[in-house]
Amino acid sequence: MAEQQRPLTVRKMRVTSYYSEKEIVEYCRLEVQVVRHLCDIGVVGGINVAGEERYSDEDLALLRRVRRLYEDMGVNLEGVEIIVRLAARVEALQGELAQYKAMGALTQQQKASNEASRQEEQA
Repeated sequence: MAEQQRPLTVRKMRVTSYYSEKEIVEYCRLEVQVVRHLCDIGVVGGINVAGEERYSDEDLALLRRVRRLYEDMGVNLEGVEIIVRLAARVEALQGELAQYKAMGALTQQQKASNEASRQEEQA
């Protein structure tokens, strides 16, 4: 009896770097007070490691977008907060929509398969 082979699955490991407050301020070119304020209001989700705030690659990317809004475009911090929260909500809704579309496509395939089976039974 032949042994069935399972498909090989390769998973990409994701390594996340964490930056200190000093590093994050240098990399995103924002003032320390701005970064702390954004942390306090929950826009940026730094983590506390051994009493020191650490920030991920995602936090860094978000803070760079904040800098563009705040410094380059002149949006105040309250406006930045609203924009960031709305953008996150839109992204979440787009993800949900993609899931619903995938479920709808699967349902259509199942209906077509069921219809084909019924036609074969009738023949």
